Amino acid sequence: PGSGRCELCAAGSESGTAASECSLCAAGRYSTEGSEAGCLECRPGSRSGLGAAACEPCRPGTATNSSDGSCSVCPAGTFSHGFAEVCEECPVGKVSGYGSSSCMLCPAGTYADSPALPCRDCDERTWSLPGATACTAFDAGSWNVERMRQLRDHVADGVSGAPERIW
Repeated sequence: PGSGRCELCAAGSESGTAASECSLCAAGRYSTEGSEAGCLECRPGSRSGLGAAACEPCRPGTATNSSDGSCSVCPAGTFSHGFAEVCEECPVGKVSGYGSSSCMLCPAGTYADSPALPCRDCDERTWSLPGATACTAFDAGSWNVERMRQLRDHVADGVSGAPERIW
């Protein structure tokens, strides 16, 4: 003050043109100490609070909320691995809960035909393997042999234990 010389703003703040004081960087923006560029926007998939000197990545199960620069939790039926700009939709036949970092197969005896819906039970006249997008009707007279083959293949693929409902 009064010395006539310019001083650099501290990290997390900036000075506008012809401003004599430093102001904090807004949420979603940052600056490093001595930066002449002012506050910079965090890159997609990361966030910062008010007066930040750096941005931090969004955690798995969250993604950048463009309205306020924060990380928002992924809704059910979506996921993120972290540092995400958006939550990705689970593929059909898989589901996820609120804040998930991955999607899981619907278990045997259930199906999901939409990524935003939970797994639904097959009715008593139908069956499914894990990850099904629909249930299959029993084929009268031959379903036992076919279902046992699929159960055998299912267990041989390294899945521990038998599915709860194969038919």
